[in-house]
Amino acid sequence: MGVRKQRANSTSVEANPPTLTPNPPRGSRWQLILSGFLLLIWLFFLAWMAFAS
Repeated sequence: MGVRKQRANSTSVEANPPTLTPNPPRGSRWQLILSGFLLLIWLFFLAWMAFAS
């Protein structure tokens, strides 16, 4: 019984990461897109301030 429980736990643990791993890449991609977009806006703002001054 103990061995079966361990096997069930290992299979459930193995089954969970594949479902969890696809999500972080999506989140990191959105974070990269948002950070890059904000960085571009910040660069444009700095350039505009430099030209304005």
